[in-house]
Amino acid sequence: MRGIVLVLLLTISQLGMAQTISVFYNNQASIIPNIQTTKIKQFKVQYYNLDQLQMVMNIMNKKLSGSDSELAYNNAQLLINHYRPEIKHAVKGLNLAQRYHISMVPTVVFNQGQYIIKNQANIFMAIDQYRQWSERHA
Repeated sequence: MRGIVLVLLLTISQLGMAQTISVFYNNQASIIPNIQTTKIKQFKVQYYNLDQLQMVMNIMNKKLSGSDSELAYNNAQLLINHYRPEIKHAVKGLNLAQRYHISMVPTVVFNQGQYIIKNQANIFMAIDQYRQWSERHA
C-alpha cells in the first residue's frame, strides 16, 4: 500500500510540474520543427545553439577590425551591451550542455535531465519517446 501511495504522489507531482524541454543543436545539426514558428503545448521549450557564442564573437570581431585601440575599446563596450542577451543565452546553453554531458547534437533534454535523447532532430518524435518512457516509469 505504501508503494502505491508513493507512485501516486510521484505521478501527481509530475503532472503538476512544468514540463521543460531543452534542445541543443549547432549550425550543422538543424532541428525539426522550425524553432521560430512552432509552439509546443504542455512544454516550456528552450533552444540552445551551441555555436551562438562563436557567431556573436565573429560578428563583433568583424565590426571592430581596422579600428584604432581607443575606438575599438569604445565600440567593443557598445557591442557587448548590444549583444548581451545573446551572449547570456549562449553561455547558459554551454553551461547546461556541460552539466548534461552533451557530446553530440542535436540533443533533447526533458525536465532538467530526467530524460535525455541524443541525436534526435525531430522534437515531436523526441516528445513521443519521452512520453513512452515516462509511462513505463510512472
